[in-house]
Amino acid sequence: MPNHDNGVDQRRTVHIQIWDEVEDPERTEQTMLSVRRDLLELASIADVEFASNTPDKYAKAAISNEVGVLLVTMSASVGAVRSLAEYFRNWLKRNADKHVRLENDGRVLDLTGLSDSSMERTIQRWYEEP
Repeated sequence: MPNHDNGVDQRRTVHIQIWDEVEDPERTEQTMLSVRRDLLELASIADVEFASNTPDKYAKAAISNEVGVLLVTMSASVGAVRSLAEYFRNWLKRNADKHVRLENDGRVLDLTGLSDSSMERTIQRWYEEP
């Protein structure tokens, strides 16, 4: 996947949904703050914002009413995708009760339940789709 156009680093915005079956706004807020802090430490991440008004489409897609949504602006490079995949692979191991869904340009990918060996490959394929 090309990541430069005339020498300018291209960026993409990925919506990241995180939820669990427990309806607990405080727990959701703490999870989102922690994930945001972690993602901002990755070199390929330019910005992470909280979605101020969670659209109905996210709430309807989730198992519970407590859905946290982050808007992540990141490099469009393959390395950036690998960093994101590695982060969530490790994060989901520590947070087995959580669900993670990525959305980019209308394409949705549910990371919950993916094996270690398939997660990076699946994310990269999803991210590179036209």
